[in-house]
Amino acid sequence: MAYLNLLWCIPIVVTAFLLYFRWQRKKQLSFGNPEVTHSLISRSSGPFRIFKTSIRMLVLVCLILAMANPRMRSKTRASNGDRPKNLVFAIDVSNSMRAEDVFPSRLQKAKSITMEILDKFNGESVGIVLFAGQAFPYLPLTADHHYAVDAIRGISIDHGMRQGTSFKQALELSGLLFDGESASSKTICVISDGESHSRDFKRTADSLRRSGVKLLSIALGSVKGAPIPVSSADRSLFKKDKKGRVIISGLNPKSLKQIAGNDPEHFFAPGSNPFKLDQFLDVVYSDKGRHHVISEQDRDYYTFFLWVALGMMLLETLITAYKGYAQRTLNRTR
Repeated sequence: MAYLNLLWCIPIVVTAFLLYFRWQRKKQLSFGNPEVTHSLISRSSGPFRIFKTSIRMLVLVCLILAMANPRMRSKTRASNGDRPKNLVFAIDVSNSMRAEDVFPSRLQKAKSITMEILDKFNGESVGIVLFAGQAFPYLPLTADHHYAVDAIRGISIDHGMRQGTSFKQALELSGLLFDGESASSKTICVISDGESHSRDFKRTADSLRRSGVKLLSIALGSVKGAPIPVSSADRSLFKKDKKGRVIISGLNPKSLKQIAGNDPEHFFAPGSNPFKLDQFLDVVYSDKGRHHVISEQDRDYYTFFLWVALGMMLLETLITAYKGYAQRTLNRTR
């Protein structure tokens, strides 16, 4: 903005021009008859020279303003519904996902649904976080869906390093996978049976929603529940409590509904029914419930002043050419 100090030169230049024009006028009037000379000067160069000088002064002002490059901070409120979609699956691999109240088991159903989604999820990046008592990144964001499908096939309960269900860690780590993807639409889909004894995830979920992340959840299992096989290899032995009773693991949809913001469109519970894939993708691709991104940026206006200066120089050239043409035509008619 230091270039704006050059604007102080304009009054000096204008004053110098007026003084010069006055001096030149006096010199011209000193030759010959003052009345005739004054009449000729007034009809010919006087007003035109003032007009040309005014244009040149305005061009100079515009060039100084262009060098100063004035800026204006503008806010852009834009929906990120039309931006590339990035989807992270947070898949529960705790022991309760071995239960077979959905065929063939909760975990196998989760893997099947995830691959079904990827089959129709065109071109965008996907990532996977596995969680039980703690969470860990299983697949960073990638646009290679064939590689992602191969990775999903390899998911097993053995990936759960510590048992439990930590939705808080799953959500936090899923959000971290989006680092560097601020310009893209972001969705986290939690797939679990909802068995969690902690509610510390709600603050994390609310924070992610405020930052523009869409949260969906898929609940697997039945409220009635089913016993939990001890291992994937032996399906005849079931986990028991300290009193020797078989543990029945049931679906807890409340936690998953809270993750989805208690929005029925963001919560899916297929049970034994086919998964509503089209409805799921409609929610992912829609802009409903997504925070609009408000970005601030400085807009440069130097080009505006350059175009104005160019236009005025072109105007001066055209007027000068027209004046010359008119004068030559007048001379030929005399």
